[in-house]
Amino acid sequence: GVNWATALLNWAKRKEITINGASKTATYTDAFGTDGYTDVGTNIGVSGGTMTCSGATSNADNRAWKLLGSTLSDTAWVIDFDFKYTAVSGTFVHYPLVVTDLQDVIRNPVNDQMGFVFELSGSNNVIKIMDSNNTSLAHSAIEYSITADTQYYIRLIRNNSLKLTMIVYTDSDRTEVINTQTLTLQDAYTGLDTIQHGTASGVGGGTATWTIDNLNIYSGETTVENIPSQQTSNDVDFTSDPLTSSS
Repeated sequence: GVNWATALLNWAKRKEITINGASKTATYTDAFGTDGYTDVGTNIGVSGGTMTCSGATSNADNRAWKLLGSTLSDTAWVIDFDFKYTAVSGTFVHYPLVVTDLQDVIRNPVNDQMGFVFELSGSNNVIKIMDSNNTSLAHSAIEYSITADTQYYIRLIRNNSLKLTMIVYTDSDRTEVINTQTLTLQDAYTGLDTIQHGTASGVGGGTATWTIDNLNIYSGETTVENIPSQQTSNDVDFTSDPLTSSS
């Protein structure tokens, strides 16, 4: 018979991402084996096969940026990357990965932008998501505490023109979910064609050391792949009912 407990557990894991049984090909990928970035300021750039921040100071314009070669979809995309930090000091605010419509300073109100934040919150080192338009900055209400020297596997999803989701996984196959956050965007941003990695300008002042690796972008998609590793002969097949990210 059907093992309903196992089936329910597997469904709970799957519901964090859309599933349609089809693998997708990345429209942009970067394993950081070669450099193609413009570096601004100090201590952030491609090094040793990763995008590396080596103790860069926040409250300064330290970043690396690169044109994606095409504009991201205005309503649907997925960005996967690996993130790990090794050291922090003081009150730091970093933006390890954001997509923007200009190549200007991160957190500048001139840029339209959204992405991934790493900062000190109280006594915890946390990750969350953000967006910024030409007047204001917004963050997800949820933040997730992370630990040094631990690899995290991040997925950002633009679900539609006004919604951004982050899913945090413990494994590179992205099957074991440990945190999900959503953010209602302030605007239906368009023209995002630049990726940036850097520190927050105008806030903080501390330092952090971290790496980004295995960057894959799927423009025009909110679905990346099925999860066959979570299916057994006794599982109920939920893949016939497409599941979407939870709010």
